[in-house]
Amino acid sequence: MSYNENGLNLKNNGGTYIRAFIDGCPLDVKDKDLCSTVVYALTGRNLPIDLNSEMKKAKLLKVELTTHNLKYKETFEISRGNVKSNMKDR
Repeated sequence: MSYNENGLNLKNNGGTYIRAFIDGCPLDVKDKDLCSTVVYALTGRNLPIDLNSEMKKAKLLKVELTTHNLKYKETFEISRGNVKSNMKDR
């Protein structure tokens, strides 16, 4: 996953789809609908993820990646200009 001025990009090299929950909400926000999103990346896909204006305001995005059967799950934070790679074994 990479994060640049255009948004996030999720590259799925795994053998199944990945569900990504992306949270850019401040801690005091109760309604996360405006500052979070869920996307699905099919296997072998390079998925660009557009961020809304509220999510673009966040200094860090919290990301949770999972497979449909939860065999793989990883949580991390990513900031603009960074890349997160070499996810743990699926």
